[in-house]
Amino acid sequence: MSYYIVVINEQHTLLPQQAEVISGYGGFEKLLIPAAGLSAIEQRELAKTLYGKNVIFVSPVPLLMALVCKNAGKHYGDIGVMHNDTRIAKELPGGKIVHVVAPDGWTIEWAM
Repeated sequence: MSYYIVVINEQHTLLPQQAEVISGYGGFEKLLIPAAGLSAIEQRELAKTLYGKNVIFVSPVPLLMALVCKNAGKHYGDIGVMHNDTRIAKELPGGKIVHVVAPDGWTIEWAM
């Protein structure tokens, strides 16, 4: 089994099914991204610290994702993103209907 770095915003939480899916691939540790975000310079430096590691993105960090995926296969191990095709309708006060991601149905989609 492999070991993964899970990139997640410090204000986000892994749902139980997400943790279960990730654990099915091996051990993992969370890399918490500050709620205020990271500068472009900080993201470029962070990308370098991830060289040779398997990375799964739970929270979107666009520049970091781009840097890691651009160099996947050269500097990094496996690169994955948590994904869920399932949306559920939710009625807000006032009757407005919105669609939100379902709590289950999570998978990891691997960059190949």
